[in-house]
Amino acid sequence: MIFELGFFRKTVGVIGLCMGLSGCLESGTAGTGQPVRSVALADGQIVVRALDTFCIDQTSLRQDADGSFALLADCQVLKGTPIRPAQELGVLTVTVSAPNNEGTASASLPNPLPGAKVLRESTRNGLQLYHLAEGGNAILPQSDPIHWRGVFRLNGRVVALAAYGPKDGPVVKSQGGAILTTLAANIRKASPKTTQ
Repeated sequence: MIFELGFFRKTVGVIGLCMGLSGCLESGTAGTGQPVRSVALADGQIVVRALDTFCIDQTSLRQDADGSFALLADCQVLKGTPIRPAQELGVLTVTVSAPNNEGTASASLPNPLPGAKVLRESTRNGLQLYHLAEGGNAILPQSDPIHWRGVFRLNGRVVALAAYGPKDGPVVKSQGGAILTTLAANIRKASPKTTQ
């Protein structure tokens, strides 16, 4: 998923490289304005609905010919009033490709970070999950290199998810896969049903 990494790197400048993950998580400076719980991307074809404690940082939203992007973080962090320890927090990303009619919904999707060591992988309800041993700190320098990625097709587009967190935090360990599985289910449920 080259598009996901390149598009994410273009977008991450908008959030000031998140001043390293711990800087965002501790200071609540990742976004400005009121965080939201749901947002439509990709001309309304993909609707991101946040998980219970997460909100969408409106300043992170990007849509152009290459695709769409949104960053999710703890709602209290985005409001500047974090109440949970930084160790428990994480950052999620949703990257949506431009329209892609190649392949079918059942066709295998590639590892979203080719060359990275895969700790485990699985496929659940069309979502391909990867627990990766490296690369998380290349995106957010102070995060754990270990992180989660997920990828699935919906409404003629490829949707790539990622979960980053502090070193040895629950988001980069076992919880990350469950978080991305729930996020994918939320996106599928909230998005319009099409025949693509």
